[in-house]
Amino acid sequence: MTKCDGRPALLTGRGAGSGWGQTPALRGCRSTLVAGAMVVGVAGMYSVPALILGQTLRSLGLRDKILLQLPEGTQLLKIAVVVFPGTNCDADCFHVITQVFHQPAQYVRHDSTELSDAECVILPGGFSYGDYLRAGAIARFSPVMRPIADFARAGGQVVGICNGFQALVEAGLLPGALLPNSTAFRCEWVNLLVEENRADALGAARPGQVIRMPIAHGEGRYYLGEDELSRLERNRQVVLRYCGSDGQVSADFNPNGSVGNVAAVCNEGGNVFGLMPHPERCSEQSLGGTDGRLVFQSLLSMVAAAT
Repeated sequence: MTKCDGRPALLTGRGAGSGWGQTPALRGCRSTLVAGAMVVGVAGMYSVPALILGQTLRSLGLRDKILLQLPEGTQLLKIAVVVFPGTNCDADCFHVITQVFHQPAQYVRHDSTELSDAECVILPGGFSYGDYLRAGAIARFSPVMRPIADFARAGGQVVGICNGFQALVEAGLLPGALLPNSTAFRCEWVNLLVEENRADALGAARPGQVIRMPIAHGEGRYYLGEDELSRLERNRQVVLRYCGSDGQVSADFNPNGSVGNVAAVCNEGGNVFGLMPHPERCSEQSLGGTDGRLVFQSLLSMVAAAT
């Protein structure tokens, strides 16, 4: 977590820039413009509501270097968004991180062997490698999973959303298995009971709270043997369950046949979190709800408290 000291920061890199930035003012911050930033370059000064470096930046003639001015005291969390072949929710996550929460983010390819000093890693949803064999089974062998595993074992914050959850399970970073739904592909809003908030990525929620998020998956049926599930429950690792609007957990509200209506789990340390619902699709009111913000707010709070 980096705190901006209010001074302009020089960010370099042709086109979309490279790395997380290298200046004292924004040490470790990716060259991404956020709400309220002032951009100074050869073409003049611009005040932008939200602008990500790339094609738009090139159109302004600011290809080589810019000055980025952020409000003093801004907390910055470096977040890596992992992209596998077939990932299709990476831009959604990137949008929420940079334009809703105003944090620096960087795409990390499946063939990367390091995480560029990321303080948090998000594996988005999609259909990695076409879901061949089974969802997440091939992604688990991607080179990037090795540094992710090392990062997780060292206590780093890792969140897997939908297909990202499946990849974390296949990699052994989360317990259980995700099987084909007991019904067809499900794309709908669901109610979720916050069973526990010990997962770092859901610490801002209250146990017993009912939240609402959308799902979109064909292989989201969580499975774990009875003894293993009991152990998970004793360890408070079952984080979210599908439920009714009043918090009732029953088969009537289970969209995919998951054992115990499980929708999300965490590892024993609480730093690795996987969920089938999509928080990035409900972090803005224009999309129908904002309960997904709890995940991103929790991550920011957790990392800030540790620094």
